[in-house]
Amino acid sequence: MADSETGLERIKLLFKYRYGEEVPEELRDWSNIVLLSTITGFLAGGLFGARVGADKFIASKQFAKFPSQMQAQREMHAAALKGFVRYGSRWGWKLGLFAGIFTMGRTLSSVYRNKDDVFNYVVAGSVTGGVFKVRHGIKPVIGGAFLGFLLSLPVGLCVRALELATFGRSGIEQRKLERDRLRRQKKDLWNERLKSTDNLIVCLEDFKDDSQEKSHDHSEKKLTDYYTLNTSNCDSSGDGSGDGSGDGSGDSSGDGSGDGSGDGSGDSSGDGSGDGSSDSSGDSSGNGSCDSSGDGSGE
Repeated sequence: MADSETGLERIKLLFKYRYGEEVPEELRDWSNIVLLSTITGFLAGGLFGARVGADKFIASKQFAKFPSQMQAQREMHAAALKGFVRYGSRWGWKLGLFAGIFTMGRTLSSVYRNKDDVFNYVVAGSVTGGVFKVRHGIKPVIGGAFLGFLLSLPVGLCVRALELATFGRSGIEQRKLERDRLRRQKKDLWNERLKSTDNLIVCLEDFKDDSQEKSHDHSEKKLTDYYTLNTSNCDSSGDGSGDGSGDGSGDSSGDGSGDGSGDGSGDSSGDGSGDGSSDSSGDSSGNGSCDSSGDGSGE
């Protein structure tokens, strides 16, 4: 938690849950202390209750007669077990509640003040003593708070001396250093992720530019090929039309008309009208007529 934050903001952040993050160390310590205190109270109260239950059974059944010694022991054990559960549950929840209120008061005081000293223990003891006497009125509450103050003062001094002798610093300072270390680790990890993201963006942009350049080159190549193909098609069509029209019309009309008219008019008696329109018709008709007439008349 930053030093610029106020006490209420630090307390809000203490109870603010963020998905994916661990529970604050203060709350973990509080839950562990409450659980351990409840178990300890249950066991201590249970042992005391078992002894009380067995003593009461012996005192009440001192002159009773049982069918057998085993029956007497069985009933005594049942009475001890009943006392264990009764006193254990009673002591367990009371000690757990006491430890929970005291630890939570000390935690809230240290987080609000951002300090870890004896004053936090004094505040926690006073609040705990007042809460346990709240059902009896104002005067018992004040008396309980004062009693809690007197009991928590030496406890706070002893705990502080033990922390300084063991770790050389207070618990809140130790947690602050650990929190700063974790914050630096998260910041470094976040910077690495941002750097990786930037590198990925640069790579994608380079890939996009390369793909666009390749696409542009491919488009230019396609246009060049298309232009070359169209140019060759135009050249071939021009040559074919010129040769076909000029040669075909000139040859057919010139040869046919010339041969037909010339040969027909010149050789009308011999060849007939054979070569007037085309070579084949002129040859067949002319030659046929000439040969038949010539051969017949001669014979």
